[in-house]
Amino acid sequence: MNEHEEMFARSFVVPTKIERYLEQFKSENGRNKLILGLDHSRDLDTRNIETIPTNLQSANAIYEILVSKGAPEKCYVISSNSRLDGRRLNLKKALEETIGYGTGTFISCLPGKLGFYESSEINGRVILEKP
Repeated sequence: MNEHEEMFARSFVVPTKIERYLEQFKSENGRNKLILGLDHSRDLDTRNIETIPTNLQSANAIYEILVSKGAPEKCYVISSNSRLDGRRLNLKKALEETIGYGTGTFISCLPGKLGFYESSEINGRVILEKP
């Protein structure tokens, strides 16, 4: 478990599931189960979710939103897409390889403060931001 994974759990997961996420991130088997559950995650704390308007759901538009909120060029990806999971990537590239591919992905921009989540569900794109 690294800082991005720990802070994802502590900041963006519902309080009743935080400890479970932290434990699962500690082992490869647990982490794999958790990652597969990202496609349809119901564990996000809705207090920290900002819905992205329909007309702003492209990689470019989401990139601009995240940068305007202080996102750096590099990010960390937690994803059910094994090509992306556990990698530090350029933010724009990560968004381009995530949006519309139908996999559960969390892109951590500022650990525990700012990120993007896409589920495999329709309208499943949100900004996660903790004040």
